[in-house]
Amino acid sequence: MSLQYGESPIFTFNRFGEEWLLSLVQGDDTFSIGPYALKAHMLGKVFTDELPPDYGAYSLRRSLMSVTEADLPATYAQAQQALLREGLVVVNNPNPKDRLHLRVKPDRNADSLGKFYNGTPALVVEEQGAWTRVRIGELDGWMMSRYLAGENELGSVRPAFPPDLSLREGFEDKPRCSQPSITSPAISQAVWGYELGDIIGVIGEEWYILMNGAGQVCFMRQVWFWKGNG
Repeated sequence: MSLQYGESPIFTFNRFGEEWLLSLVQGDDTFSIGPYALKAHMLGKVFTDELPPDYGAYSLRRSLMSVTEADLPATYAQAQQALLREGLVVVNNPNPKDRLHLRVKPDRNADSLGKFYNGTPALVVEEQGAWTRVRIGELDGWMMSRYLAGENELGSVRPAFPPDLSLREGFEDKPRCSQPSITSPAISQAVWGYELGDIIGVIGEEWYILMNGAGQVCFMRQVWFWKGNG
């Protein structure tokens, strides 16, 4: 669903459950708005897809039911002013091919809730020595603090999410599982939304962890995906 005031810009809202949330602005600037980041696609007439996201919780991301014209950013600079960076960290391994464990306890031998790619956003719950307790969607666990970029380092982190994976033909309707188990309750498409989301992590060799545009997390089997476009 889109709104337009005058000739430009166009504001596109995506549905997640009962809410329609602002997700894309197309005008002199074109940029997408996620739960914890802005991504510029064009600033003026300059393509900017090579720039890293601008991380932060977008404080003006109103539901369509309560949005006013004053809440809608006409430019990327206006959207940046609404970012709240305090309490947000992102995974930042020195080697982007590495992934960072989310563990059930602040211990390298504790069980893992998954391994996460660079650029995965997390909300800080508490800090304990070399460990930080974080929340990623509905997941709550501990990550090693030295591999997390905080408020002053966010601008240098490039996501390392798999960019070219898509669901295999005939697998588009596979469930968005609420746990890494095919028997776990599925998250309905009405709640999850109609976009696949980003693959932010893995569990073992069987499951991907995905995050949608509302910051929700689900699990999908790796064999449902393939690398290619036809």
